Amino acid sequence: MNTDNPIYNIWLINKKNSLCMLQKNYSFKTNIDNDLFSGFITAIFNFSEELSGESVKSITMGTIKLFYKTSNEIILALAANYNLIESDIAPILENILNYFKIEGYDAFLDNELQNSELFTPFIKTIDDFIAKSSDFLNERISQNKYLEKKIERLKEERAQTRFSPLIDAIKIERNENISDNDIEIYKQSIIETIENAEYALQNKNYQDAIIYWGVAAGLFEDIGDDEKSKMCKQHVSKLRNKINEPDFGDEAYLINSIDEEEHPVILEIEPIIPFELIDDEKISITLKKAYEAELKHKYGEASTYYNSASGLFTLKKDHKNAEKCSNYAKKILNRQQNEINYAVHMIGGKFPEEKMLEKETNHFLEEVNNTESLREEKKGNKFFDDELNQLLNNAKLAEELNLFEKAITFYEELIKKLEFFEDFETIKKFKEKIYELNLKFQLENYKFEKIIQLGSLKDDKIIKNLSLAYDFEEKGNFSQAGLYYNIVAGLFSIKKDDENAKKCSSKAKELLKLKEIKF
Repeated sequence: MNTDNPIYNIWLINKKNSLCMLQKNYSFKTNIDNDLFSGFITAIFNFSEELSGESVKSITMGTIKLFYKTSNEIILALAANYNLIESDIAPILENILNYFKIEGYDAFLDNELQNSELFTPFIKTIDDFIAKSSDFLNERISQNKYLEKKIERLKEERAQTRFSPLIDAIKIERNENISDNDIEIYKQSIIETIENAEYALQNKNYQDAIIYWGVAAGLFEDIGDDEKSKMCKQHVSKLRNKINEPDFGDEAYLINSIDEEEHPVILEIEPIIPFELIDDEKISITLKKAYEAELKHKYGEASTYYNSASGLFTLKKDHKNAEKCSNYAKKILNRQQNEINYAVHMIGGKFPEEKMLEKETNHFLEEVNNTESLREEKKGNKFFDDELNQLLNNAKLAEELNLFEKAITFYEELIKKLEFFEDFETIKKFKEKIYELNLKFQLENYKFEKIIQLGSLKDDKIIKNLSLAYDFEEKGNFSQAGLYYNIVAGLFSIKKDDENAKKCSSKAKELLKLKEIKF
């Protein structure tokens, strides 16, 4: 037997006479008097049924939990790890009772001598059920432990926050009988998402908090809880009002908030997670590939591997390392541009965009022989002011008509003219507007296409999660679509299907850029 067997002991008790018909010790270290135990269990059942009309289903005693299942004639009792819950054990108990009848052992129950040897062969059937369920139950123990700690931490850390009523409303009690695994996964995801939202809020990272509350709203919608979804959306609205967030989303914020060293080229790169601390071979291989690509300054490739590692950590419920990998994937893409800028600066060259701007504005600059005097001359010049106003009106009109490319052209002309006056504050606003319009143009021309045909896949988990990604993408829910694409990327990485993993990771990045666009 598995030395980590979460099942400790099992008993079959005759309900009529309280005699133990069969008992098997799997990993119990304590000897128990079977007759005393069977009398104790029968007494509990009789008392419970008389008091409430229902049989007791489980009892926790220290680090052991006793689970029960009855039929008209027998009581099946099972001692197991206390981290297991009723829904984990119920299928095993149900199968054992069914096979007890199928194999004909119920015919011996009326035997006056109650010879326990008659039931001994049934131990083989029980052993088979226990052996087949061992790995599943150990996995459930880990999941339940994680969930219990998560709830306790949320209670401690968030008890004084205004969000605690929402967390209390969705917490999973330890004695809850969870029969629908999908609902349980959603609840775990919701708790994690709300925790991230609050953490972001505490650090005044309002854009991220808005994203997390939006995701939580969508998750609540998925499980049919419209009331809590509405509460999450109200948090989003309040935060938007608080910071007067522009409609173009958070991508510019994310990029600008990354603080890189002045000379990133000479930085020594260390693994973000020491390889010796990773016990999963697939994650270790993926992170090593990311690290190797990063050392070679192949940042696009490295970012893809870090996103894949994030998906793998998510599958193992290691959300801390998942977030670390995801954030680092974004960070190194910004490092790539910084290194290009630094290298160009060191050799005294010009950036490609500078050359393009120089070419486009040469004609304009040729007219300016005496810059300062011309600035003074044009300040307050009615003709020049009218020209700026006309360009601005044209830009706004084009935007109202959803002619985004045309509007961008007008705003770029405005920026050129304002650069002459070094009006950097207004220039910044117009650049933000151009960023917004570019995303709107992408969204307007966006067409949903399946990047991988479901019929070509064989893995049920991949098919299920990819189908959800497609559904959310087709509905325009890009936040959740991106989430599922990242999960699928992780699943493909497990299968060593790097091509499809890269497709899904790239699609996730593309959708997350469009997620906050509003018309």
